[in-house]
Amino acid sequence: MARWRVPLTLFYVGVTFGGCLTSARAIHASAGDDGRCRGVVRTDIDTCFPDGGCCPRPVLLKEDVVVGDWYGRIGNNLIQVAHAIFVAKLSGKRSVTLPSSDVDHFGVPTPIGQMFKFPQRLDIELDEEFKSRASCSESTGFYYLLACRGVVRADYTSVLRAYVLPHLAPEARGACEREASNTKHELVIHLRSGDAMFRDPPHPQKSRFAPCAFFEAVADEAEVSFEGVRVITEPDQKHPCLGFFREKNWNFTVQSESLVADGCAFMHADHLAVGAKSTFSDALSMFNPNPVTLYDPFNCHKKKGGQQCSKSGASSIVTRVDYCVDQIEKVRMQVDRTKWMLEYPRDHVLRDKVVCI
Repeated sequence: MARWRVPLTLFYVGVTFGGCLTSARAIHASAGDDGRCRGVVRTDIDTCFPDGGCCPRPVLLKEDVVVGDWYGRIGNNLIQVAHAIFVAKLSGKRSVTLPSSDVDHFGVPTPIGQMFKFPQRLDIELDEEFKSRASCSESTGFYYLLACRGVVRADYTSVLRAYVLPHLAPEARGACEREASNTKHELVIHLRSGDAMFRDPPHPQKSRFAPCAFFEAVADEAEVSFEGVRVITEPDQKHPCLGFFREKNWNFTVQSESLVADGCAFMHADHLAVGAKSTFSDALSMFNPNPVTLYDPFNCHKKKGGQQCSKSGASSIVTRVDYCVDQIEKVRMQVDRTKWMLEYPRDHVLRDKVVCI
């Protein structure tokens, strides 16, 4: 069975797992290193650089699962916490220790502390049912460096609501209570922009955006009648689709408030359309215990595969309405990207299928 290694950026865990997780290791860089060891995946031997500098060997911790450093911003951080809880449940560990500061592994402040006031340690309940069907292993292709099988979105909702939601900061608690009292059938649109939108050369993962006509298709084809459209975007309000919506004479509101207010909106959005891949809206929407419909232009099946979603059963069921948008994955320079987003034809946005997640 393959050895499972845990990188510094996710968490330290010093146990031997049964089943699919074996010989998990804690990775720890000494306080005196020059920073290059932070985030380096190390095994049984030292990792050394051409100038002779080396990272220390792994250090095993046996009591609990430890999130060594935050990686990225709030969406990534929440996935880190959820995955650490999954590993604790799979390994029989009774606690998860969180980072003691609100800076990431590069020393950059992360806003996680604006929304949640975590204790140093979360006490974890054992879960034999989860342990019987789930497994997790290292996945170096993702920032949270963990891939889990047998895990569904409802598992994320369960652990986030049980272990994270009680630690909402006071400001966030008030904002989320206001969102919870909103009973409008509202389409919430997340328009991510910032440096992801206005960067040349483009970031290979962050520079892929849905065309504005995608949102037009969602509004036209949704199975419910929306009482309003709320667009959540960044304070500069420079996303090109805002102008597109105005030209179409849409009745919409723009929200560019605090991270807390925007985060609470995603936590309670029952209908959410995304214009770019973002763990901010994705992770926060997992807190919602109600039936949720997600509209996604980045999962095109062309009517092949995928599970058709029935709305009967558990009240927490989540459906994802997938759309096909030709060449949405192409990386474009800023000028070309904006032109493509504004001019992509509405009749080329094809609703594909509805999938249970």
